[in-house]
Amino acid sequence: MPAHAVPSTCCAQETLLDIEMRGREEHGKQKEHNKQHKRKSTKPKGPYVPLTKLKQFNSILKQLKKCEDNKMVLKRKYILAKKMTRTTAFRIVSSKMSATAKIFCQMQASQSGKKKHGRRFTLDEKISALSLYKPAPKAYRLLSNLCVLPSKRTLQNLLHNFDLNPGVNELIFDNLKNRVSKLPDNYKYCSLLFDEMAIGTGLTYDKKKR
Repeated sequence: MPAHAVPSTCCAQETLLDIEMRGREEHGKQKEHNKQHKRKSTKPKGPYVPLTKLKQFNSILKQLKKCEDNKMVLKRKYILAKKMTRTTAFRIVSSKMSATAKIFCQMQASQSGKKKHGRRFTLDEKISALSLYKPAPKAYRLLSNLCVLPSKRTLQNLLHNFDLNPGVNELIFDNLKNRVSKLPDNYKYCSLLFDEMAIGTGLTYDKKKR
């Protein structure tokens, strides 16, 4: 072998070794890059949510779904009750009733089947119930167990809306004048009587009149 061929062979071997080492390094880097990319892809997207929060969220969703179902049931019952009050049979029966009895029957038809805190009464229904409650509160409580009636608290809130001041109440006299104007003449004769009553001492504070 010629003398000048030895260095070229050594250089060729070194070049092959460099290429092989460089290839191994690049292969190792590529393998490590693939591992890191795989780790990143397995991480969940978005912020971390604790398990307890997820359970609470699912519970709220179930309650919301239940409320929506109850709403639809009550809506269907209300529509059926409203249709029943507009039927010919109900009109025939209610035509022979007084105004208070008609309001009472409509209240039973529209509010039956609803939960206690889900009932909504009209002003006429509250006034009719108040006319039953004031003469006999005990009888009203007994009747509330048998029929649908506004609660005592509802009637008290209704009374709080009336502005009653000490002295002569002109609204009472106006109401009496209106009632008497519809009476026949022989019913307009009356006797004026005075009676005494015991008035207890007390102090009442109304924060609405501050």
